[in-house]
Amino acid sequence: GNIGGKIESTGSADMVISNSNGGTISGGISSSGSGSTSISNSQGSTINNGITVSGSAQVEISNQGSVGKDSNGNTVTNNSSGSVGIKDWLVSTDKNTGKLNTVVIGGSGKDNVKVENITVDQSNVDLEELNDI
Repeated sequence: GNIGGKIESTGSADMVISNSNGGTISGGISSSGSGSTSISNSQGSTINNGITVSGSAQVEISNQGSVGKDSNGNTVTNNSSGSVGIKDWLVSTDKNTGKLNTVVIGGSGKDNVKVENITVDQSNVDLEELNDI
């Protein structure tokens, strides 16, 4: 299914967000609470407007789909003291330009974002773009 707005995690309860089967979350995802948040975006699914963390929670992300950028050009923004762990992120290429759609980390807490694994989908890639991962 599709969600036309934003998903916001705000309290102390733990939250699991799973976007699958080609679903779209149009407004992005925001975590501003203290509860842990787990985000899974499956192949063929889309999160527009990025993922923003501004609470003290631990956030874990697995992305095999597409995550768009926020107004600052970031796919993941950490503006908090909390930690963000990217377990796996699929980097794909824009079919029209051949440029990589990489993960862009920003925010005042960007040093608290740790990436464990990046997978590069090489279909349609302009090999000169591999320098920008």
